[in-house]
Amino acid sequence: MGPSRRAHTEWKIKHGKERNLLAVRCKGHSISILFDRADEGAIVSQGLWAALKADTLSLLSFEVGLFGWMAVRFFVFFHPHLKPTDPTYWFMMQLGMIVGFFTSLPANRFLLTKGIKEAM
Repeated sequence: MGPSRRAHTEWKIKHGKERNLLAVRCKGHSISILFDRADEGAIVSQGLWAALKADTLSLLSFEVGLFGWMAVRFFVFFHPHLKPTDPTYWFMMQLGMIVGFFTSLPANRFLLTKGIKEAM
């Protein structure tokens, strides 16, 4: 197995199990439903639909920025690869969150202008 194939396999093992997008979305939506929609007196199904409409696009665009940065960090910048016990790994994660913030700005602006998402 060549070095690039081995790195790709390591990436899938390290991040494939830990970064289950469906679990992240379910957790985010359940928190949104429980706390944001409960005070409005909405039915749970209406709250779920409103949370899905308001949060899916912004969460996906944030995840594209974050995981895209972490993929670049993994495949381009650090050889040997950083371990999660290394402070530099977590610093790179923070930079990825900043990148995710900027990649989600256009989606959030779109959702705000269409009235799907409420301004905070």
